Amino acid sequence: MNRVGVALSCLLAISCGAPKGPGGAPADSGLPDCVDADGDGRGDLCAEADCDDGDPEVWADADCLARCAGDPQATGCPCDPDANAEPIACYRGAAGTESVGDCRAGRRTCGEEGWSACEGEVVPAEEICDGTDDDCDGEVDEGVKNACGGCGPCERGCAGPADGCEDWSDDEMTAGIGETDEGWLVLDNQSVDRHVIWPSSAGTGQVYRVDSSTLAIEAAFWSGPGGSNESPSRSGVDDSGNLVIANRTFVGDTLGSITKIAADPGACPDRDGDGLVETSSRWDDKLAFRTHEDWDDDCILWHTVVGGPNAVPRAVALHTEMDLDGVAHEVGWVGLYGESKFVQFDATSGELTGIEAPTPGFNPYGGAVDRGGWIWVTGLTAGSVGRFDTANPAASFETLALPAGAAAYRVIVDENDVPWVAGSNAFRLDRDTGTWQSAGLPESPGNIASDGVGTVWAASYTYSQRVYRIANDDAMAFHSIETPGTATFGMAVDFDGHAWTFGYNDGTASVIDLVTEEVTHIFNDCAGGPCLSYPYVRGDITGLQRRNAVSPRGGWSRLYEGCGAETDWKAIVIDADAPPGTNVRVSARTSAVLLDLQAGDWVTVASIPPDGPEIDLDAAFAAAGVADGTFLEIEVVLESQDHETSPTVRGIDVRWLCPEDLQ
Repeated sequence: MNRVGVALSCLLAISCGAPKGPGGAPADSGLPDCVDADGDGRGDLCAEADCDDGDPEVWADADCLARCAGDPQATGCPCDPDANAEPIACYRGAAGTESVGDCRAGRRTCGEEGWSACEGEVVPAEEICDGTDDDCDGEVDEGVKNACGGCGPCERGCAGPADGCEDWSDDEMTAGIGETDEGWLVLDNQSVDRHVIWPSSAGTGQVYRVDSSTLAIEAAFWSGPGGSNESPSRSGVDDSGNLVIANRTFVGDTLGSITKIAADPGACPDRDGDGLVETSSRWDDKLAFRTHEDWDDDCILWHTVVGGPNAVPRAVALHTEMDLDGVAHEVGWVGLYGESKFVQFDATSGELTGIEAPTPGFNPYGGAVDRGGWIWVTGLTAGSVGRFDTANPAASFETLALPAGAAAYRVIVDENDVPWVAGSNAFRLDRDTGTWQSAGLPESPGNIASDGVGTVWAASYTYSQRVYRIANDDAMAFHSIETPGTATFGMAVDFDGHAWTFGYNDGTASVIDLVTEEVTHIFNDCAGGPCLSYPYVRGDITGLQRRNAVSPRGGWSRLYEGCGAETDWKAIVIDADAPPGTNVRVSARTSAVLLDLQAGDWVTVASIPPDGPEIDLDAAFAAAGVADGTFLEIEVVLESQDHETSPTVRGIDVRWLCPEDLQ
């Protein structure tokens, strides 16, 4: 029976206006539920017939017949099966939607009851989050995705002052980062982040990690396998407070070396995989350092031999280089006094890069980097200071004359990007004229350090128990501060508002409050005697000298744990502003095993400007060929070209999906 015939028999056999049961049949009629394909309440075995059960707007025979006049191939319209043996295509969706997204044409067949319904047809529907284009507009899940950029639940971890977010943690910040009153991250050269200072004992081959806020020795380390023969001295400290120290090694044909030691015991790797981090915890607790390849302390991150016999590694300088992909790498330079050259090393791995900077006729004794990437070099050669460009190390070394008869031992670069040297006096370079101005101290300073807030500190050359504080202005006026018990030699300034000076012959130190100039004598009672042995401190043992010199830079990082091997890291959303001359760089790395994470390569996922606030981690990791792991570490680095302007980070939101979210 064709659909028109069904409709007519319905009209003759039943009262189509009778009350309906749940399925559309008359209540208590005993009839089975009706078949209503288009949901209009009409159809086969229903209270009312439907001449087109594929269209909820059409059901009356008259309407079907009228439609057949306009569309002879509509559902139920008469047709000749012999003349229409093959199915025909049919589509009732809006123009331009066929074959877009989920939408596709159906097929009609001609039978004795006329043209069939359009079977298999899919027309535009309301967009839902299901990974397909339901409304057939060429976009998938537009306007209905969750915060992860997908469907279903979204895991999130946010940082910053916003409600529901974890605060920034000091332990997650490098030097140079501070917080505003609103709780936003900004560059702050004087922010107290790493409470660490690293004095060394040349007489015993030891180096100490000291808490600069409590003045207490926290740990002690051998700087190399040779004990007292190592004679550690020059050093550099990175933005995380980690130390790189050079072992001069004057004895026989022994080899000089450089060693990196971690500032945070919590960041030290379990090198032997025994499930424990073994490291020193007292001034007299030093773990064995047997050979250049074998040591026990897990906080000794690496140890590298540099140069040949009698190379005498002395000057050390650390700085950041950007590769072609915009990824920052910490590199270092160590000056080989006996070989008249600097060699470059990777500050993360300790591996020598093979890049060298020859200093012909000049023996590197001290070194410091400036904002332009030049390494300034002192030697024991009277009358000059050298420098080379790290962008062209092989062919850029040059010398600048000092005042007649002057000599230079220690070099720093202050917060104004101006070099200072200490030797026969304290000298500051006038970059405009290329001349040096002397502070006119009454004795020769053995060392100097800038506090970054307008003064430079100078120690005597063990001549007296005093230091000098020099105003970093045109007049360079100075005054002295007595240090009873410490005949001064080494000089440093920490991030806690202290100047430090070390007595080479005394084995003690004096700590001076930058505001009150109150002096505290320390390291004078370790087992009844001085704690240090010939502390030949001639390096940057806090990292503040490097921080003063280079372009302002600071970072924040956080570790996130997903949900096992199936974690899908989706996105990072960052709320940040970067005025002209500044930028915010976001990097990420992932690993299936937590212990392997630190060895993983960083992937730069965004740089603001020009990138926007929403960062697609999926795309960034895919482009870098990196597979998602259980653990994710993100790093946000703020940078500026000057000390006046800073970018701002107000908050960051990391988003990921877990396996149950993907079902």
